[in-house]
Amino acid sequence: KEPSQHDLDATIKFSEDAFLIVNNEDKDWNGCRLEMNSGILRGGYKYRESQITANDSIIIPFREFTKDDGTRFDAYTTAAKNLVISCDNVGGKRGFGYFGVKN
Repeated sequence: KEPSQHDLDATIKFSEDAFLIVNNEDKDWNGCRLEMNSGILRGGYKYRESQITANDSIIIPFREFTKDDGTRFDAYTTAAKNLVISCDNVGGKRGFGYFGVKN
């Protein structure tokens, strides 16, 4: 049986205040949820993107990420530690990727 989850092939780069996300695949990623600094017990800062186009890139400023209560990510007081991307449809499968941030 073929797996129902697809491991996302991405290159993630970051600056002091934004992520550069490169979709290295020939498939669009649709219905994506991105979460920065997610943890096992507590949720991180979230952002939604309807589509990340195949073989293309997007830049998402850290300030666009918010907690459920509306608190915005503040790069001056908190370091980016990881980024989780999950998408509803990548070539007919759910897509997922975990990316650690190295300082």
